[in-house]
Amino acid sequence: MRVLLVGPGQLGRVIAGGLAACGVSVDPVRRGEAIKPTAAHGSVLVAVGERDLDGALASVPYAQRARVVLLQNELVPASWEAHGVVDPTVLVVWFEKKRGKAIQVVRETEVSGPHASLFVRALDAMDVRATEIPEAELTRALVVKNLYIVGANALGLALGGTTGELVSRHRERTESVLREILAIERSRLAKDEVLDDDDVIRRTIDAFLADPSHGTVGRTAKERLERAITRARAAGLTTPALDAIAASSPSS
Repeated sequence: MRVLLVGPGQLGRVIAGGLAACGVSVDPVRRGEAIKPTAAHGSVLVAVGERDLDGALASVPYAQRARVVLLQNELVPASWEAHGVVDPTVLVVWFEKKRGKAIQVVRETEVSGPHASLFVRALDAMDVRATEIPEAELTRALVVKNLYIVGANALGLALGGTTGELVSRHRERTESVLREILAIERSRLAKDEVLDDDDVIRRTIDAFLADPSHGTVGRTAKERLERAITRARAAGLTTPALDAIAASSPSS
């Protein structure tokens, strides 16, 4: 089996290393190159960043869109359905890999879809904890991760510190921001999707505490905040807590 890797960044390289350890060949496609999967490619791993996802999925040949594997933040089912991708394998990534630094694991990465078992094995080969989850749990897992990353980045712009400190020192403000983000995430889901708000918030708080020394602000924090507010306005939602953070944050 071969895997076509679209966007061989830091995360993609970690997974490629794990796939290689499992005896799977990986063919990288770099920025600007055409995506040309062959019959030998059992899956197409799209590892580009969030801002490049739509373009990458639009470039995957229709015949191969049933083989797509995704690992971006800010995913919801509509992210892939808009491009005719059906039943992808999705990695809800809970580890970081920055250039020149070791892999940092927050908690188990959750994987769902037809190739889930292969990618769980690949991550295990790289000493990254991972578990396979059923499709019925995927949307909730994605929403929790979205609340974690967007919430930590937004709150970090205002407060700095670590995810553990967001809970221990700023619990009320943290939950207020998370509930605004949850409303935005709900607007991106199908109307029949059932989520328990309190359960999602609790799971996100648990994630903040899973690695309490984890930093809150990355290089795309302001971009994530702006994207969340744009989505809120498109859905007709008010976001006073997020707006206050945006107003007090330096321009990009």
